[in-house]
Amino acid sequence: MGAALGGVIGGVLAGTSFVGLFLGNAVACLLFGVVVGVLLRDAPKARSDQDDAGTQADRPVGYRQLLADRALVRFLLMTVFAEFVYIRSTVGLPLHVSDVGLSERDFGLLIGLNGLLVLVLELPITGAVSRYRPEYILAIGNLITGVGLALTGFMTGMVPLSATVLVWTLGEMMTSSISQAYLGSLAPPRMVGRYQGLHGVAYTTGTGAGPLIGGAVYAIGPWALWALVGVAGLLSAQLCLPRRRAASTVREPDS
Repeated sequence: MGAALGGVIGGVLAGTSFVGLFLGNAVACLLFGVVVGVLLRDAPKARSDQDDAGTQADRPVGYRQLLADRALVRFLLMTVFAEFVYIRSTVGLPLHVSDVGLSERDFGLLIGLNGLLVLVLELPITGAVSRYRPEYILAIGNLITGVGLALTGFMTGMVPLSATVLVWTLGEMMTSSISQAYLGSLAPPRMVGRYQGLHGVAYTTGTGAGPLIGGAVYAIGPWALWALVGVAGLLSAQLCLPRRRAASTVREPDS
């Protein structure tokens, strides 16, 4: 609901005054802090001996040992490429909207459509895809997201751009509903925090490098950026697929 309303309201404010947009965002952040400070005031719980023992048992495990987990490494690389792709919705899309002569309000409506679709369809899609193998759902979702955002460069009006938003939002909902649960299934019980920490690093790498690399590529040519988005989407989908293991052949002894 916040994303849907925020996109529309942000587009209206940006079309009127960017100063008003940033001031409104600052007020919203302050209100969020007040709500958290008032409502989340539970007393800190005392640590038990069992928690201390668990923490001490977990300390010898370093991040180098975690990176020996090939499934985790593939997931982290997938996250980097997937976030590089998805950040185009807030970095590449507004550049394209401006290039084709649309306004800030139009961009706000597109982002609002994304939030509305998530609000209406997220739970049904989560229920539908949860019965299938998560690696394949992540692969399909990343592929759809990459295709949807890559098609942005070919669209010039609100209707076709809205269609691409529908496509990449569908991919977004598929991956977001599965990725955290899949990461949790990879992590041993006492290493969930470290797995989540590495995922945070991968997420930040993708979203941080996305604007830098994407902006440089866009300066070369918009077509180059959207082509790169398509390639990155394919890579993120491929990294989700389980690795094929060579089947071992057992020979019967000669009689």
